[in-house]
Amino acid sequence: MPFIDTTPALSEYKIKEGNVQEALGKLLEAQGWTIALTFKKAVTTAHFLSNGHPESARHNEIFAVAQHYIYQNAKGKMLGLAIAAEFTEFTNHHMGVPFYNMMGGTTEQKNSMITWLVNKFEDNKVNTSLYYYMVEELPEIENETTLLVPYGGSNINDSDPNNPYRPTDADTILRMALDCEVVETDYATSSQGSLYIKRADPMIMQSPIVKSSLRPNFTEDVSHPFMRTNWWEDSEISLRGYIDSENIFVVLQADNVPAWENNIIPTVPLYFGNIVPLDKGDEEVALFAGTVPPGTNEDQVATYDFDGIVRGGDRIMPILKNYPRHPSNGVDTVMLSRSKFGARYQEYFLSWNAAPNEMPPARQGVNGRKKYQRAYQNFDTTNYKFQFNPSRYSNKIHTSRIYVVHPEEGVRGHLNHSIGLNSTNFSAGKLRVRKENCPDKIFDVYKYVPISGLSPLTKRPGTAYRPMGLGIFESEVNTGEKTVQVNAKNTVQPAEPVDVRIESHSSGTVTLSWTNPSEDGFQSINIYLDSSEEKYASGVTAVNEYLISGLTSGDKHTVTIKAVDINGNESIGITTEEVTVL
Repeated sequence: MPFIDTTPALSEYKIKEGNVQEALGKLLEAQGWTIALTFKKAVTTAHFLSNGHPESARHNEIFAVAQHYIYQNAKGKMLGLAIAAEFTEFTNHHMGVPFYNMMGGTTEQKNSMITWLVNKFEDNKVNTSLYYYMVEELPEIENETTLLVPYGGSNINDSDPNNPYRPTDADTILRMALDCEVVETDYATSSQGSLYIKRADPMIMQSPIVKSSLRPNFTEDVSHPFMRTNWWEDSEISLRGYIDSENIFVVLQADNVPAWENNIIPTVPLYFGNIVPLDKGDEEVALFAGTVPPGTNEDQVATYDFDGIVRGGDRIMPILKNYPRHPSNGVDTVMLSRSKFGARYQEYFLSWNAAPNEMPPARQGVNGRKKYQRAYQNFDTTNYKFQFNPSRYSNKIHTSRIYVVHPEEGVRGHLNHSIGLNSTNFSAGKLRVRKENCPDKIFDVYKYVPISGLSPLTKRPGTAYRPMGLGIFESEVNTGEKTVQVNAKNTVQPAEPVDVRIESHSSGTVTLSWTNPSEDGFQSINIYLDSSEEKYASGVTAVNEYLISGLTSGDKHTVTIKAVDINGNESIGITTEEVTVL
């Protein structure tokens, strides 16, 4: 089922702080996505692996390691997700820190260094800070490997050998760890200053990197992980939202019971997938997320100004890209993969049908300082008097598509599987929206999910009016139709998909298309490559076309497609004719 809610105790999908990437991957795979690539990237300073750092050296060094997962949807669009560790280590090579010099070290020394860095990553990773990005092509990295890449870190303060680096050097090291275009650096001479980028592919077109934090840094001290925290690796992260084989629109939240006040554990969105375009054939995808409002203490987070237009999210660029004109950071604004004429990763904004009254009414707490939604004084706020509110007479509420707009292009389309509404004084958990031009009473049911973190849904300029209440599509209901119930005893194989076709339109890929069976109880599609019994993709929903990638040009393949019903029964399957990959 595309709508997923992990909060019930008996939910089959559970996300915990210690396995965020893997758990998200399982959710996506269950809806027909594939993991295209996973790797780690360990970054040291240029000094640390050079002749300038002998085995006898003793001072603090900075490191960063990022673990990347790149997921691919049915259309071949790719979403990267990384988590990272930044740490400083006193480099006493006789006390457990391995020594490796790239200018003359052995393979064994290199492997020891990589193992040490991976272990330090496990000790220092921040599971609740997630980094998302888009790529157009996969980097040429062997799956499940760890890259060792020295970069940056100018040794400028020789008078203090314990702290020789600029504060900004740590940001540079982290940026390289999160980058996936640069895969190798090297030294041209014996000098650490001769470091250069040896192997990279800028045509991967990695987007700006979107940082989404579920908790602020001051809620945890990774150096004292058992003493100074209320959160553990087995602490659950709730996820509610819609996932199909092409789109994901979910809302995440860490356990907020230990800190329910002052908005320090907010609900944050994640959107990746196509928008519903005004211009037919416009197939670009959008990415945005949310994060904890910036602040070094609880009061700063609680009093963050959501009405300000100063960007609050981090701006993290890949190493080979600056995107100098109006790039989106994916938190203050919506990031679109391409403009109509090809510009990549520009800022787009959200618009929805708000009331035409003079704005803004007071959107703040009674003391005027706190501006996050839960601090509002609901019935007493002037927001109640000026915007569309639930009608006590019709029991209805005004809703709107959430439009993606740009000052130059105008309305590009609207977000998929969602509606916007005025959330003030709204207390229902679900909304039913009657479908137009349907002779039967068919409704789209939307789950109301409040958003409290910094995101394009909650802050200017991402949205002109706030607070925007969010409804995420849950199901379609036909009140005149009998509901098909799950029956575990029913083992009858479902009907087959029809009009199954396979073609190869581009190098290394084949495209499979079909029409779903019309029988009641149909749920999803499973796809098998050649005669393998292992699924290439399972739980495929909401699409009638699937891109299979990573194939070798000239090879010949068949694909088997099987229907699955709500009881878990799988059809015998339809196998395509053999196709040669371009």
